[in-house]
Amino acid sequence: MKIINVTEEEIQQALKKINDELYHGNIYIYNEKFVFKELIALFFDHRILVEALITLKTEDYERLGYSRSPTKLHRQSYACWHVYGHFFDALLEINPDAVIVTSPPQYGGRIIINRDGGNWTNWARGSPFHGTHMQSSLCDCH
Repeated sequence: MKIINVTEEEIQQALKKINDELYHGNIYIYNEKFVFKELIALFFDHRILVEALITLKTEDYERLGYSRSPTKLHRQSYACWHVYGHFFDALLEINPDAVIVTSPPQYGGRIIINRDGGNWTNWARGSPFHGTHMQSSLCDCH
């Protein structure tokens, strides 16, 4: 996912909030990439975060927050749909100007989530050979 109009600190605050309140420290940011715009003024250097590209994963997929494969047979270390939804809610609570862009292929390549909505959009995952399931059902959170 791509997150726009936020700081690194706000992302960390949102992660801490969901870990403290819901997931007992089981969620972490995997594969983060922060893109900065460098501004050099006469008397100071200042970095502005342009966008953050992150993936959420679980420390232990025996604990709440992991996702399952579309066959529902295998637990995966990637965070489930509910974790992302709670993370987006926390981030938008911390910074209402945040914009999150996700990219499920069924929706033409992206969903835009902001204070006006877009979060908790559910979509199908799987294949005709192994069956499809809604994202929200591919974990043990429900």
